[in-house]
Amino acid sequence: MATGRPKKTLDESDYPRLALLASRGLRKCDVARELGLSPDTLRRVLAENERAGEAYQQGLGVEHEALVGSLFRMATHPTKPNALAAIFLLRARHNYQEAGNADAGGGKVSIVFQLPAPLSPEQYEQVVKMTPPLKLREVGSGE
Repeated sequence: MATGRPKKTLDESDYPRLALLASRGLRKCDVARELGLSPDTLRRVLAENERAGEAYQQGLGVEHEALVGSLFRMATHPTKPNALAAIFLLRARHNYQEAGNADAGGGKVSIVFQLPAPLSPEQYEQVVKMTPPLKLREVGSGE
């Protein structure tokens, strides 16, 4: 019977702290450090412990709302609206795209290369013989 270290778990006081840390935009590795866990242990706890996963997602939701709210306030500021924030919100939340012909790939550039059929060695030799050599001139020769 193999026994290892007992698996680390979260205490009752860790769940609100987990949500708070996630709401402040900390990376998972920083959240783990603040909780006294390794990043791998935190990933395991989030995957196995439904309550921990919900607390983390709740924190991310608070962060998301704060960021969207901040962008929205910047975009709609009554005296100094931020056009870049408005464009970002329109693209991210309302699927706005650059104007363009929808039939032409939604404004994206499309390039088609049409290559000729391959030549046999004999055909290639004939093409090379028929093409006159290029005349190179020296720089400053006046020709």
